[in-house]
Amino acid sequence: MSDARSIAFTLKARIGGHEVTPETIGLHMFNRFNRQVEELIAGTGKVVALDEATVSIGPGSYKLLVVLPALVMSHLQPDLHRLERGQSLRDLDDRRAVIIKQWQQRAREEEGFSVEISGNAVGKGSIRVSRETDYHMPDE
Repeated sequence: MSDARSIAFTLKARIGGHEVTPETIGLHMFNRFNRQVEELIAGTGKVVALDEATVSIGPGSYKLLVVLPALVMSHLQPDLHRLERGQSLRDLDDRRAVIIKQWQQRAREEEGFSVEISGNAVGKGSIRVSRETDYHMPDE
C-alpha cells in the first residue's frame, strides 16, 4: 500500500469468542463497518465521486484497503491529520466526528473492538480508536 492516496481501515472485533476475519465477518458487521468507512470518507454534505475509489480486502482482522481519487483525499486528509495529533473532535467534519464517536462508544462497550486507520495519507503513524483512547468533543 505505497500509494499516497491509500488508506487502510482495520476492524478488530470478536464474535462468539473468535476474532473477526475476512472469512468470518458477519454480513451485518460487514455492511455497517463499510458504510461507516464510506461516510467517514465522504464527510458532511459533500458530494464526492466514491465510485472512483477502489477497495480491496486485506489479510488480518478485517482490513478494508481504499485508494481514493486525489480530490476526495484532499478533503479527507486534513481531518486525518487532526485525528493523528489529538483526541479532540472539535475541528473535525461533523459526520466524521459522529463516526469516530460511534467507534469509540463501541470500543467501550465491546472488549476487543478497535478500528485503526493507517497508510501514507494518514502520516507517520496511524489513528487508533479503542477502549484506551478518548476521542471526544470539548464539552464532553
